[in-house]
Amino acid sequence: MMNHESDPADSEGKLLLEAIAAELPSTIDARMAIDSMRLGGSRNWKQMEWIGFYPEFWFENRLSISLDTSHGPRFGNMTFDIKRRYVWDLKAHSTGGSSWAPLNDIEAIRACIDRFDGVGFLVISGSCTYDDDGSFKAWHDELKGGQSDYSRRIADRGARSRRRKTSFSPNHLIAFRFSTKDHLDRAMTEGWVRGFQEGMRNSNDTERRKKVMVDLMRIGKWSIVTEIHR
Repeated sequence: MMNHESDPADSEGKLLLEAIAAELPSTIDARMAIDSMRLGGSRNWKQMEWIGFYPEFWFENRLSISLDTSHGPRFGNMTFDIKRRYVWDLKAHSTGGSSWAPLNDIEAIRACIDRFDGVGFLVISGSCTYDDDGSFKAWHDELKGGQSDYSRRIADRGARSRRRKTSFSPNHLIAFRFSTKDHLDRAMTEGWVRGFQEGMRNSNDTERRKKVMVDLMRIGKWSIVTEIHR
């Protein structure tokens, strides 16, 4: 069992998560979030899964200066979101479905652990509302200047595109951390972290790098820094 009271990395994670919980809106509207990213210069405002990108944008614009953080290190195509003394990545997860949430490229995680004495994750979970009548999708497509090539290919195949999320209401935040690669391996052995997307391909037909995902309902107590219910 880790001594979370005396570990400086865990103290930092607790500080970050408590600051996020204190400032994060109770409900985040999709149109507001996307427009904020667009006007704020984020390259991710066109993304369909906006809740995966908005928290990082929000943190950078709202809290990064007061908390004295910078962007985290980059490994290959993957950049971690936050670096103070230690490295953290910020994730958002919609509840109501699977408790499994994607993390990152496993090679990047292992490299970060090696170089920066571990890596931590700050996961924001909450409920979502959905675009049942298609009006949000139409608004977003118009803002982007029309459907993306990816969306057109889906339509041409006769497949149904995924429902867009129209709001996100965060109600649970958790910070957990792997101080060593042995800790990551332990989590995988215990079964609450596992690999995924092997053999999967991106929309441009390039092969996706292997990632790992976490079961938010089964995180080992030894890895949890802190959690907050709102």
